[in-house]
Amino acid sequence: MFIRRRAYAERHARRYYILSAEHGLVLPETVLAPYDTALAEQSKDYRRVWGQWVAAKLMRAESKVRDRVVEIHAGDEYAQAIVLLLTQAGATVRRPLAGLPLGEQLAWYDRQPQPPAPEQPVAPTKPPETIRPLAPTGTPAPVRPDARAVVTALLKYGREHQAERAGTPPRFTPHPEANTLILTDPFAFLLTVIFDQGIPAERAWKAPYDLRQRLGHLDPARLVAEPEQVRAAVAQPTALHRFINNMPGWLVAAAILVVN
Repeated sequence: MFIRRRAYAERHARRYYILSAEHGLVLPETVLAPYDTALAEQSKDYRRVWGQWVAAKLMRAESKVRDRVVEIHAGDEYAQAIVLLLTQAGATVRRPLAGLPLGEQLAWYDRQPQPPAPEQPVAPTKPPETIRPLAPTGTPAPVRPDARAVVTALLKYGREHQAERAGTPPRFTPHPEANTLILTDPFAFLLTVIFDQGIPAERAWKAPYDLRQRLGHLDPARLVAEPEQVRAAVAQPTALHRFINNMPGWLVAAAILVVN
């Protein structure tokens, strides 16, 4: 089934991503080590946090989802975790295989026509908009996300669901205090989404805790007022992220949105 889904996405989608219960939103060229995490076997709280994580990463990767069509071919547990969030952000969500048994899903893929052959490319007169400029450090400048939608979704999650947790909390990092922080502090969760690019997911989940330990706080207003302290804290050995020249600015920009 995965091969059918991937072949369909490669033929028909402008861009596509893979949903992983362990790694969230994954680029198709990413090579992952084997894992045995299945979203259907996780708690309701895990699935809720996972959905917030995936939706925020998608909005960041795509710059915005408003007025876009998002087609989901993953299973029910994966789709249900993100459909409402994407709809609230203004996307049109389609699930062409929803409710179909396995045999009918396979038949649906077999019936899909081949897309028309692409036109011959014409040399552009100006650089195409899809080419991302390089930052002074030589790393790609970040795509500007629909930041307000990301922040609103994450803070809404924190306000609505902090009191719903019962039993064993979901475990995103082996560090218990770091795990508790991102489950109880919506701003810390927002910072996790920002840290989660180009480094292992478990390191990103722990980074807000490490940042708080180095700064002595995780107050958005103070991050805005003290950007140099943020820069020093990120760069302090061991650095919190490999993009030490870019990450502090991204963190402060997120704090500005929260404060405002």
